[in-house]
Amino acid sequence: MQRFFRERSQVTRSDGRSEVPIVLDDLTGSADRIPTEKVQAFLNALFEIVHDLDLERDDERGFGSVGTNQLRMHWLINEFVRDRLPQADRSRVLQEALRGASLGWTMI
Repeated sequence: MQRFFRERSQVTRSDGRSEVPIVLDDLTGSADRIPTEKVQAFLNALFEIVHDLDLERDDERGFGSVGTNQLRMHWLINEFVRDRLPQADRSRVLQEALRGASLGWTMI
């Protein structure tokens, strides 16, 4: 999964952005297709590379823009964790995932 995301970050679309926003948006819209028991492993792997996916070239500007990959990650976390797990499980899953995250991502 990490290799897949890194490869998507290297692809340049015609508008100059990478494919990361597309993948994050697709995942956010289909989070329920990933079994709850797989969420921890998925987030652990994603948090290890999230700093590599927060690309300035993917930032949208202007009226009606969606935002940044960082914002998309927050939406993804909401879909995978906040909206699916009880509070105690959410805390456990996020604490575990943050162990492998960069300091910058941990502070957000």
